[in-house]
Amino acid sequence: MHHDLVVVGWYGNPMEARLALVLLEANGLPAIILSDDAGGMLPSLQLLAETRVAVRATDADSARSLLESTSTVPPGDTPPLSA
Repeated sequence: MHHDLVVVGWYGNPMEARLALVLLEANGLPAIILSDDAGGMLPSLQLLAETRVAVRATDADSARSLLESTSTVPPGDTPPLSA
């Protein structure tokens, strides 16, 4: 069966994305992390692009609500990096 994926969160580091994934899956919402680090060979690539969390399109509204209700910073509103 084919499911369309929808990104529901953008995170500045992979650990935040992993926490979001665990939260979603613990609440019955299958999720996946999307990132580009050349399969782990170039972790520095994660500094150039945010790590994303995606769910099935049918679960997107529930996932967004769950992530927003448990976060002090809404997904996608990553605070700017300080110098």
